[in-house]
Amino acid sequence: MDCKLRAKNCGGCPLLGLDYAEQLKQKEATVKKLLGRFGPVEHIRGMETPYHYRNKVISTFTTGWGGKLTSGIYAANSHKVLPVESCLLQDEVLDKVMLAVRAAANACRYQPFNEDKGTGLLRHCLLRRGVATGQVMVVLVTAQPVLPGAKNFVKALLAEAEKRGVPVTTVVQNYNPRRTSVVLGEDEKVLYGKGFILDTLCGKTYALSPRSFYQVNPVQTAVLYGLAVDAAHLTGKEVVLDAYCGIGTIGLTASDKARQVVGVEVNRDAVRDAIDSGQVDYNVLIHLEKDETGRVAALESNMAAFNRLRSQIADEILRRLSEVSTSELSIPVGTLTGSTLLAGRGPCIRVRMQAVGSTDASLRNAFSAAGINQTRHQILPVSYTHLRAHETRGNLV
Repeated sequence: MDCKLRAKNCGGCPLLGLDYAEQLKQKEATVKKLLGRFGPVEHIRGMETPYHYRNKVISTFTTGWGGKLTSGIYAANSHKVLPVESCLLQDEVLDKVMLAVRAAANACRYQPFNEDKGTGLLRHCLLRRGVATGQVMVVLVTAQPVLPGAKNFVKALLAEAEKRGVPVTTVVQNYNPRRTSVVLGEDEKVLYGKGFILDTLCGKTYALSPRSFYQVNPVQTAVLYGLAVDAAHLTGKEVVLDAYCGIGTIGLTASDKARQVVGVEVNRDAVRDAIDSGQVDYNVLIHLEKDETGRVAALESNMAAFNRLRSQIADEILRRLSEVSTSELSIPVGTLTGSTLLAGRGPCIRVRMQAVGSTDASLRNAFSAAGINQTRHQILPVSYTHLRAHETRGNLV
């Protein structure tokens, strides 16, 4: 199979002109050359249908014919954007969603960002699709902190997506003011939906946010993870270290066959997604000691896992507190006297208030009856949050 974009110097699929079996042969030879001296290299596992597998798309905005906004990928060895209508690698649903994004952006008369002049608004669009759930995320990366007519854009996008028969589950604006090739910035605003989508991989469900790492080929990821877990020969007694774990897909895939999984990740969004995914595994927090008859004799808490979870809960609460907006109140002077006769009367003092707080999180064990000779064990998160309003400014009006 060939692609018309190759003639335009796309550079995305340099082996596309070869038969797929020959592509696999060349890739296997390259891996053996790089890693063969360290150990045996097994035969490569190819896909049954090696097209339209990418569940993530990044498209860069540019000016197209007639001055209309369009988008695509950078041509090989350049910063020239090559407009893309469809791609043999990308999920076909995402191709249609991208067309809907462009139509909505043109309807709102948004201008592409010009990296040479530093002018314009739209830089990139990142799309994600949960292949198992069908949910779709749209992330609009802007060079300015404010997206003019954001509600109108969302309305237009949903209408354009409906025309093309594709879903849009959530829309997020990402603000990236830096002159960099890094696509996403640090600041985000949810414009529609919950700001994340769900997907299922190897029997586990994950919440995916704009910046969390997630494998782009779900079919081959399941094959790869299965081979990795089988190669580890887990017996249920081991501790698995998942370094650079992202949202924890590898470790959680192995969790059913391991005593404990420890994930290490510097990206806070990925850690938060792991918690939001509901993948806080009881078997990681608690180890059951059983007697020779198979009955539970004792519970052993994994204090390291307990402490990690406790700190993650406290970190998330503090993050939410920091997002509490500053409020402005107008209080009549008469109200401040404490007199019921003067309440609500007189000139107003405009007071600007800022919420200030602290929190302490803990995890508690709870046991309750669950039937004849049965006991239910629950791990309950408990947090104490102290919040007060702090006056930052006051004016008489």
